[in-house]
Amino acid sequence: MTDNNLLFWIAGAVVVSAIALAAQAVALLYISRSVRQLQERVVTIMPKVDAAVNNAEKAIASVEKVIADSRQDITSIVDKADKLMTGIVDKGDKLMEVVNLQLTKVDARVTKLDQFLEETTERAKVQVDRVESLVDETVGRARHTVGFVNDTVTRPIREVHAVSAGVRAAVGALFNRRPASTRSESAAEENLTHSS
Repeated sequence: MTDNNLLFWIAGAVVVSAIALAAQAVALLYISRSVRQLQERVVTIMPKVDAAVNNAEKAIASVEKVIADSRQDITSIVDKADKLMTGIVDKGDKLMEVVNLQLTKVDARVTKLDQFLEETTERAKVQVDRVESLVDETVGRARHTVGFVNDTVTRPIREVHAVSAGVRAAVGALFNRRPASTRSESAAEENLTHSS
């Protein structure tokens, strides 16, 4: 093998290595872009999740306030009822109207509270579904990227390594060893000189 052929093989190995490194750089840029997109999506979703959590906290606070107000209303109704029943029996109808009115108010508040909790729960479910979808999409992209890197970077590097091992073996065979016939002739000549 001449020096030009050897240089050709070495240049070919260098070119293949450069192509493999370029493919790896492209794959790393793709991975970086995917991670950046994921980060941007998470950043845009987090305010919505925080808003949903804040709405839920406000709903809980309003529920607690409604319950406290209802207890006070009921306590005041019971007190009024006791006073009316002990003092004046004829005003029983009026007392029942007040009680019915207060119970209607409490019922309306509880209905509004139920509607609000249902809406908040639905919104939270939608946000959780969105986050789950985003995570699934990101995992799929990561798997695709790993497969792409394996196909475009790892396989060419193995092939370049195999070619370079073959070139090394060929160069070693050319420069370090003599052909078998030359070795046997020189060994025969050495044996003749030693025996004489």
